Amino acid sequence: PAVATDVIGNRDIILHNETGFLARDSDEMRQHVARLIDDVQLRRCLGAHARDMAVRRFDLKRLVDDMERLYGEAIVETAKARRGGASVR
Repeated sequence: PAVATDVIGNRDIILHNETGFLARDSDEMRQHVARLIDDVQLRRCLGAHARDMAVRRFDLKRLVDDMERLYGEAIVETAKARRGGASVR
């Protein structure tokens, strides 16, 4: 599990109390780290959830499929715009 500052970007990746902890300051960060050190079951549970989420979100096949879909949509939208159809977003 991750322990990170509670800022944009980290909030997009870490789900507080599910895949790690988000801390408002260094004292809170130390508390979260100490909790993970002391609680093996919590550390394993959050770590397993974090890994599962990472595999789902960042799976190479899924990323390639998403990119192919986005490029395909862009090609269709561009072709429509050139023919005088819907405008390109």
